Parts: sequence; C-alpha cells; structure tokens
Amino acid sequence: MTDDDPRGTISRRRALQVTFCSSVALALNIRQRRVEAAVDPAGLHMLAIGDFGTTGKDQAAVAAAMRSYRERAGIRLQALLLLGDNIYNRVPAGLAADSPHWRAVFEDMYPSQDFDCPCYAILGNHDYSDNADGPAAQLAYAKRPGTRWRMPAKWYRFDVTDARTSLTVLALDSNKSP
Repeated sequence: MTDDDPRGTISRRRALQVTFCSSVALALNIRQRRVEAAVDPAGLHMLAIGDFGTTGKDQAAVAAAMRSYRERAGIRLQALLLLGDNIYNRVPAGLAADSPHWRAVFEDMYPSQDFDCPCYAILGNHDYSDNADGPAAQLAYAKRPGTRWRMPAKWYRFDVTDARTSLTVLALDSNKSP
C-alpha cells in the first residue's frame, strides 16, 4: 500500500512479504520476555475462571496458578468470578445442594484460606446438559450457610466496592432467556 493509493489496498505479494517477515521476526525472538502489569495492592482485585468443574488435575493446576498469582502479587481478592460450566459430567449420585461433589469441585479446589472472597457464579451449557438438576442444585447451594458460592438467580447483579472504587457486575445466563 502506498500513500498515493486511494483504494487503501495491499497486493498479495506485499501481504505475503509482511506475513513472512513478521513470522521470521517472531521466530527469531530467542530472548522472549514476559512483562506483567503493575499491581496496585489497594485496588479491587478479582480472578475469573470458566469451564472448570472437572475435579481433575488440570483444574487443580489452574487453581494452584491462581493461588500463586495472588500470593506473588500480594493482593486480597474481592471476588472470584465463576463463568459457567461449573460442574462438568454427570454426577452419578445426582447433583443436589447437599451433594459431596461440591467439596471436590469447589470447596477443596478453591479453599477459603486461599480465596477468601465471595465466588459469583453463572451457568454454562454443561451446567444445563450434564446434570438435569444442575441449575437448581447450583441455585440451592448458594443458599447454604457458610458457602462462598453466590448465585441468587440465573440473572443478577452485584457491586464490588472499596473506599475508592465501585464496580457493578452483571451476571447473565446466555444459555436461556428469561
């Protein structure tokens, strides 16, 4: 593309040249650097996770990475956002508010000593399809005394605030319309 080209187009040859040169430049970056953004320990901090409800080693590895990040950054979490697919696969004994499955998939995986904050959940497609009573069980689990699991309805809002900031979050279930 040239400055005097009114169409603003680029030739196939030029596109291939740019793509090739960019690929070579990226490939030759032997000293790859990772830069993390500066963290204000006094700010509002939330972590978000979705498609997590497997109770497997991958879920445990992600939970450990979240814990490590929180510790390394020296922050206190105001919320953990659970973005759906909270319970994967059919629970053989059935999923209910008093199911022991909650301990494995949530309470032990994200213990309060590491994630001492409310955990706001929304439903994903697996929450509907893998267990017939999945949505009702998750809504009921939120009503249990002492749980950090928050899901007052399928669609809701909540506010996260501190002395300097106020944030309104809308929790929307995009699987089913109201």
